[in-house]
Amino acid sequence: MLARHGDLVEAAREATWLLQADRNAKNLAALAADLTGLSIINYRQGVYGGAAMLDESRTLARSMGSKALEAGANHALAQSYGQRGPLGPVRELAATALVLYREAGRSDGIASTLTTLGLAHLNAGDPIAARRTLEEAAAIPLSVTPEDQVVAARVALARAVVALVESPW
Repeated sequence: MLARHGDLVEAAREATWLLQADRNAKNLAALAADLTGLSIINYRQGVYGGAAMLDESRTLARSMGSKALEAGANHALAQSYGQRGPLGPVRELAATALVLYREAGRSDGIASTLTTLGLAHLNAGDPIAARRTLEEAAAIPLSVTPEDQVVAARVALARAVVALVESPW
């Protein structure tokens, strides 16, 4: 919640504390989620190197059979690569996340992952593929929960960015 309100430093501090508490309590589900969350917070602060945390999160999620947690770690890793790397790894990670989110019935994760993929296409210089992918994300029905509304806002913002890039002026 702190990360959503912009206090990334405090969010990172809290996430680190929760991570240690989860390790001590051997709460694998919470540990996998917190590893992904902390890596996302670090990424938003411009701190890279969360791949090890995401790999650990994916391994834990896989061992527990949690498709949603594994998809989240793959998606977070795709986001990280999408801003600073080639499109290939983003495509591969996003494809894996999409399969897992579909199996878990998580429309919010599907829409969010498609948005990440669309932005990666835009960063790679392909606004047509970006627009097509973002239109697919926008077509996914989302509920009115706060989490889904955050995803819907992210999709809308990404579509606006593509529209600006494609505009003639």
